[in-house]
Amino acid sequence: MTDKLVHVKAYVKDDGTKVREHYRGGVMTTSIMEGGCEVDTDNGSGPLGDCTNSEEFMRQLELWLESDGLLKNLPRVDKEMSANAVLKGGVSKTDIAIGGGDILEALQAITLMVRIGGKLAIEGIKIASSIKYAIKNFDKIGEARLIPQMEGAVQLMRQNQSNSVQIETQTLERLTNSRTQREYKKLYDTYVKQRELNRKTEDILNRIEYSLSNKDYEGLIVELQNYQTIQQECMKAVNEEYLATTLVPIIPDETDIAMPQPLTAASPFDWKELRRTGLHNYPEIQKDLIDAAMERFILPRHNAYDANELWQAASHNFDQISQYIELNAYFVSNISKLPEEFQDIVQQKVLKQFGLADVKGLLFKPNSTLSSKIADSPEFKNYIITNKQDLLQGNTVNGSLHFKSSKNLQYSLGKADILDTYINTNGDIVAYVLDTYDFNENDPDWKVEWAYNIQKNKLLTPFYTLNVIIVPLDVWFRWF
Repeated sequence: MTDKLVHVKAYVKDDGTKVREHYRGGVMTTSIMEGGCEVDTDNGSGPLGDCTNSEEFMRQLELWLESDGLLKNLPRVDKEMSANAVLKGGVSKTDIAIGGGDILEALQAITLMVRIGGKLAIEGIKIASSIKYAIKNFDKIGEARLIPQMEGAVQLMRQNQSNSVQIETQTLERLTNSRTQREYKKLYDTYVKQRELNRKTEDILNRIEYSLSNKDYEGLIVELQNYQTIQQECMKAVNEEYLATTLVPIIPDETDIAMPQPLTAASPFDWKELRRTGLHNYPEIQKDLIDAAMERFILPRHNAYDANELWQAASHNFDQISQYIELNAYFVSNISKLPEEFQDIVQQKVLKQFGLADVKGLLFKPNSTLSSKIADSPEFKNYIITNKQDLLQGNTVNGSLHFKSSKNLQYSLGKADILDTYINTNGDIVAYVLDTYDFNENDPDWKVEWAYNIQKNKLLTPFYTLNVIIVPLDVWFRWF
């Protein structure tokens, strides 16, 4: 494949397929006008998407640009114009057809490079702002995932700049072979502007690369905004030149490029949504990351001993009964092994939550770490206080709790049902807390959203927990 960026005019294939005008070759090593890959332009994702190399990126970028209306057909020279026709301002159509052909091709090539550069600037600002936001919120996973995207975007800016320099060289070749003084003057003016803008862009790209290599994301965002400004200035200059040549602007107004305002900070909503769902196509990766995060971060940071053990049991299909389970619970291989009074209600719960008739379970002892933490939680204490009168009158009550007071209980249980709470003959409060180990869709906590996606892709073993709670009289009596 040639290293030179070649302009290919529109043509019709033998099978009748129409191929529009495009540029082939160049540093990007692929025709940026050929398309050739499918991209969902309605899902709000940027052109980087899931591309893994520059050629894939450029194919998707071209379709993305086209979906935004940025690759609409530009005005062309009418080769069949009458030579004696005269347009407004005294410029003959002959002047355009003969003296404007090369300059128009040069302007059209520049226009394409500038528009691609503008889109890359927007994407780069978004990614850099998201990296800055991730660092501010100590999100190492998000930072690690975004940095390669930023490096890829900068690499593509470099490739786009190389093509722009090639077009500058081609303009110089056209200049040396110009046929008329008028054409020479226009090509010379275009060449001078190209060279100036390319030098400015080169300086900015050097500063962008320096900021990125030194992890100066504040400076990176500023330089990306400067890069975007250069693209806008260049587009304005090209449009003025085009208008002077054809009397028809490339665009009817200034909304053609439709670039949004530069971002100075990542939108918290957009970033949170990206973090929540950005890896949903890779549930295995999400699972591995949570496996590691539970043990390395969540367990030590939140003392989430129970939450970690329950997650590992689901993640690894109870491949081995851990010491935690041996000390704290009874492993229940099927619901029929439970005490008879719980079998129906557990089976109904399992059927509702999992759509299954039977799953494994853990029956936690009263002195287990999880049961003890439930009994000592503000949520359970408030539940007992709320139902004090019924309990003191000898009634049995039930209800549900949403645990938020600790990350350990939140990640272990979340929302749970309380069954058959009563005061026994010793004056102790007895309760049974039932929960299925599953995760809700659209939870505001991104880690729970990941877990839901892993569960949806059947990478977690479904099971339930049944905690026996016993609170002695001398303990619960002090709650009132």
